[in-house]
Order: sequence, then structure tokens, then C-alpha cells
Amino acid sequence: MDEEITVGVHIVQEHMDFPQIRRIGKTADDLGFDSVTVMDHFRPFYPPKNGNLLESWTTLSALAMETSRVKIGTLVTCASYRNPALLAKIAACLDQISGGRLKFGIGAGWFREEFEEYGIAFPKPRERIERLEESIKIIEKMWTQDEVSFDGKYYRLDHAMCNPKPAQKPHPPIIVGGSGEKLTLRVVAKLAEGWNSPGSFEWYANKLEVLKRHCAKAGRDFGEIRLSWSAWVILSSDRKKIAEFQPSYIKNLDDFIDAYLIGTPDLCVKKLQRFIKLGVTDFELVFPDAFPMYKGVPRTPSLETMQGFAELILPEVKV
Repeated sequence: MDEEITVGVHIVQEHMDFPQIRRIGKTADDLGFDSVTVMDHFRPFYPPKNGNLLESWTTLSALAMETSRVKIGTLVTCASYRNPALLAKIAACLDQISGGRLKFGIGAGWFREEFEEYGIAFPKPRERIERLEESIKIIEKMWTQDEVSFDGKYYRLDHAMCNPKPAQKPHPPIIVGGSGEKLTLRVVAKLAEGWNSPGSFEWYANKLEVLKRHCAKAGRDFGEIRLSWSAWVILSSDRKKIAEFQPSYIKNLDDFIDAYLIGTPDLCVKKLQRFIKLGVTDFELVFPDAFPMYKGVPRTPSLETMQGFAELILPEVKV
């Protein structure tokens, strides 16, 4: 039997207040999307850096009370920002509060300036990935065992308990975000139930081949891992309009168009179907016209693209 296709809304909550986040979350719930996720940062990446950014787990607890159907979670939480035993406790409580609707994404973290500003060590990639690996092991144990003792390279627990346990059994699926071929994808192969990354079709397909090789080395069935793709959505072929949202880290407009869900609704459907044929089952979508500010310029946020996507594209991919 084919796996269910899920389509979620990812909220980039930079420069947003909670009423704006609530509006997006409730609209996604009403329109038939499957999940609502937020990012785990402490201040905006895009200027001004002193703008609003509501902390992820606090925000999700409030969002759980404002929605009834969608899964809610992080895409992705940073393993180094919280002690893993504490993170397991926070996440388990959210799963209980939401009635088993937690969507748990985790990654190693990348935003060096944010780490340093908050006094959090930012080691080399290998150590960050090793910390991620230990964190995943601890979190799964905390969610499934009565008491947890752990003696790792970075973390130690002595008969730690996590009660209540998550509502989802045996535990919420653990989705790892990141695309490093030597380290991150090896952790995905060993420990994760899902993998998330953005990227063009060709780029993503190449990463899958690497992940398959890691699974083979680890003795893991590649088919056990749900594949997730992230993209911004711009339902237009107007290059001038598209360029308004081109991120600073993508220098070429055609690369931006290639890597994300940009174009007419028909073109976007074809792109999604291509990823589905590749084996992707979960889509995490950002609707940038909902941003109240972008690159330091205030905007009038709109949910028009999200509503258009739900009307014209969701029925074509969720069949």
C-alpha cells in the first residue's frame, strides 16, 4: 500500500507576534494541511536582529490550544540548545497537551552567531553531530523507559525519569534535519524515523543515494525512513515577484526557482509528483507572503498563497 502523503505549513516566525502565528496555524488547520511547525531560534536571522522571535516550544504549547487536528512541532529543534533529558520532558509534555499531535524534528544546529550570543558552545561539525546522536538516544530512552541512566561522551544521566510519557506509542517519530553526507546522514540511517531537507530534485536525489548507502552499512531498511522535503511556495511565474523573496544565501534566481516550489499551480503539482515518485511522503512548506517583514523591509502579510495552494494543489497530491 502506498504511504500517506502529508503536507505541512512551516512558520518562519521572525518578526511575528502570537496573533499572527495563531492566524497561520488556525488557517492551516481549517484548510486541510497536516501539520504546522515552527523554527527553533532565539532571534531573527534576517534584520533587524532585535526583532520579535517567539521561542519555539513555548509557542507550540499555545498553538496546541488553538488547533484541533494538525500535528505541531519543530522543524527542527537544535540539539545543543537544551539538555536532551530536559528536551525529552518538554516534548513529552507537549505531546500530552496536544493529544498526541507532536511532530518532533531535531538537528545539530548551524547558526554560529546565535550560539555565541547565547553563550552556547559551537564546536566543530563532528562534535555537534556526536551531540545530536547522543541526544536522540537519550530522548528515545526517556520516552520509553521508566528510568534512564546514560554515560556518554557529552551527556550523563543518573536514573532520570520522564513522566508523563508521550501520548504517541511507542514514541513520536524522530525526524532528523540536515544533509551532511559523512555524519548527519549516518545518524539518520542509524536512529531516525524520518529525514528532512530542502534542495533541488537532483540534489535531493543524490542525497538519497548516500542515505541508502549508510542504511546498508548500518543494516537498516531504507524503507523504514519517511522522506521529507522542505520548500518555499510562490505561485507565480513573474520573475520580478519571485526575486522579491530570493534569499541572500541563494545568489542565482534560477537556482532559487529550481530548489523551491515556484511557478504556476500546474507546474508545482508536477514538481511535487516528481518528488513523490522519488519516495518523498512529507512536504514542509513555507509561504513567504505571510512574512510581516523580509530583509528588513516591512510587508503586509497575506495568507492568499496558502489558501490558493489548499484549493488548487492539495487535492492533486493528497489522493
